[in-house]
Amino acid sequence: SCSTLRYEERINTGIASLAIAKIEVHYFMKNCFLKKNFILENIEKIFHLPCVIIQGRHDVICPPFNAIQISNLWQKCEINIVEDGGHSAFEKNMFQKIVDCMDIIY
Repeated sequence: SCSTLRYEERINTGIASLAIAKIEVHYFMKNCFLKKNFILENIEKIFHLPCVIIQGRHDVICPPFNAIQISNLWQKCEINIVEDGGHSAFEKNMFQKIVDCMDIIY
């Protein structure tokens, strides 16, 4: 329910929801298998690559602060804040922004 800005009824069964919860707990307990600040400390290794960050303004899972911090360090990075977006790439305007940005990278 935190992934989308607007409420969407989920049709997942209890078994499917439990499986997703177990996977998420496994990764979160291990800090997604990343050392603290790993991405920020190693970002220079990919500075030469073009990048587009699509960030939902109302994303409570990966707050916009993180995307803005990365985009400020990465000169070849363009950031697009989707005003009515949350975390999910499948929200209408988030998905459309991803499609629109494909030409920038390729």
